[in-house]
Amino acid sequence: MKTRPPGGSAPAKPCVTLYFAIYRKTLTVQKTILRFPFPTDDEKDCDLVGHHFSATDARTGILQVLVHGNSYDHRYWDAGRVNGKDYSYVNYMVERGYDVLAVDLPGTGDSGRPTGDGVGFDHVGKALSEAVTRTRDELGQVDKIALVGHSLGTILAVYMQARWPIADVLVCTGVGFSSSLLPSPYGPGVRENALLDPYPSVAPDLRREVFYHAPGVDPNVVAYDNEVLRTSLPRRLWADSIAIRNDPERAGLSRIACPVLIQLGEFDPVLPGSYADTERDFWPANTNVTVEQVDGMAHCLNLHHDPQRGWESIDRFLRNES
Repeated sequence: MKTRPPGGSAPAKPCVTLYFAIYRKTLTVQKTILRFPFPTDDEKDCDLVGHHFSATDARTGILQVLVHGNSYDHRYWDAGRVNGKDYSYVNYMVERGYDVLAVDLPGTGDSGRPTGDGVGFDHVGKALSEAVTRTRDELGQVDKIALVGHSLGTILAVYMQARWPIADVLVCTGVGFSSSLLPSPYGPGVRENALLDPYPSVAPDLRREVFYHAPGVDPNVVAYDNEVLRTSLPRRLWADSIAIRNDPERAGLSRIACPVLIQLGEFDPVLPGSYADTERDFWPANTNVTVEQVDGMAHCLNLHHDPQRGWESIDRFLRNES
């Protein structure tokens, strides 16, 4: 790994709807599903769902809030085992003392399903900030919040932190604001055509081509991803992510003051690691920003061979900033 150093409505209490135990190595982890109703532009409210996984080792006092990207739900962070190898970021982190809240964005996973134009970044950013605040208060023993995003989730995390600054540290993976300098990795007109559908997704062949670096991934993982993990989401969220990524002022980059770690895959056509220095220049000079290239990977950093390389770096960063 190569590193380049710094250069509404009344709040509702979370409703616990399900408890169950998950076997992880030799440790039992409690998982709790939390529902947070929030207003939309539709005629009714929508539930934002978070999956809370309890730390299994001595607590660090850090709650990681995980925000997935386009064509995924929270399982991007908890993909499980394929061919005997564990691709769960959640497993890795709870075993190191972190509490984790992995979110299903509206229209995905267990969250409510608004219309395709019923929710945007403003709705979700505010709802998620309130959900994190209430979760922190309910849990207790939380000293710091780490907001961790992937791809679209990264753009949402930045937008949210600029307006509702709840995080003490920010981790951005799979995209940056210098992505605006590059053409769409999907090819001309593909995104525009996809956005005609109220609930678009990324086609399996494009996911295979854009999300993965073939020499660095198990083909069975790619097949599992396309057959099991692939989802759609409200088009307004995708459209917002593009517009905000292309406009750092609208994103609120100048207002980001907490420490930031950015991870870019070496072969990611969305934003390759070679753009690390360029990406750093988009961020405030007086903010502690570190940009890393994760070697041998493309867009989906959690699903390539040995994803622990990137996870170790995130763990180290969070401990150093705690």
